[in-house]
Amino acid sequence: IQVLCSLVLVAIVMLQSGKSAGLSGAISGMADTFLSKNKAKSVDAKLARWTKWVAIAWVVLTLALCLMLVQQTAFAAIPEDYVVRHGDRESKKIAITVDDGWNMDAVYKIHELSIELDFPVTWFIVGKLFCAEDRELWEDALAHGDEFGSHTWKHAQLLEYSESSADAQVRLSQERVDEVLGYHYPRRLLCPPFGHYMNSEKNFLPIFYAHGVEKVVLWDVAQTEPYQAFRDTQNGSILLYHARMADYECLKTLIPMLRDAGFEFVTVSDLLGLEPLVLDKPDDAEATDAPEATKL
Repeated sequence: IQVLCSLVLVAIVMLQSGKSAGLSGAISGMADTFLSKNKAKSVDAKLARWTKWVAIAWVVLTLALCLMLVQQTAFAAIPEDYVVRHGDRESKKIAITVDDGWNMDAVYKIHELSIELDFPVTWFIVGKLFCAEDRELWEDALAHGDEFGSHTWKHAQLLEYSESSADAQVRLSQERVDEVLGYHYPRRLLCPPFGHYMNSEKNFLPIFYAHGVEKVVLWDVAQTEPYQAFRDTQNGSILLYHARMADYECLKTLIPMLRDAGFEFVTVSDLLGLEPLVLDKPDDAEATDAPEATKL
């Protein structure tokens, strides 16, 4: 279409006589012929108008093609296996994830259970709920072998957001974790709320990738009835739970069943074969007061 517009534009310009023959005459005479009522019905005036509109169409098409090229370049950098629902189906390793954090009592209970039953948790805590008053809990979780992923700043339904707002959801969540811990903790995993990150009009994977997210994590088991969850679990499964007492009760029954069946509990990063995370943690790292919740 852009090539066709270019050819039409050239043809129209060549057909204009203007005040002198050729391209220079068409350009110099365009404004006069377009605005002059006396010449409005002349062939040159009509051609001049066509020149204007075809030129505008050509510019719009050029900008659209440039935007498409930028988007294609961004997507080209994203690995094919960037979004995952499970790990290796040949391995008995599985991962437990816990999302949200609205009920902190349940968070503490699940953490205590993970220590008691000896299984790591990959926590996807909403950014604004990752608070300084719970820093001891988070440090204890890391010491236990847990890991933290991103679940956006306020559990956003991303598809209702603009690109800039979605970007802020990821950025603010990372900033909160770093501020509470007192050092940079790169959250290389992201679990999009509701599992939504793209539709026919939007795709936020390039935004996640730009923030250092190495994997977008979904799940293949989401069941709070322990016996059904046990039946659904396969090699490499990622089991989705939330900070709720019902989920705590389920895990209390489910974890021993899965262990007896020969499953090994690992973090999502371990399940996916990511390199161990190296933290630049200062010896005297102290958390500062958590920032006020940001309205987006």
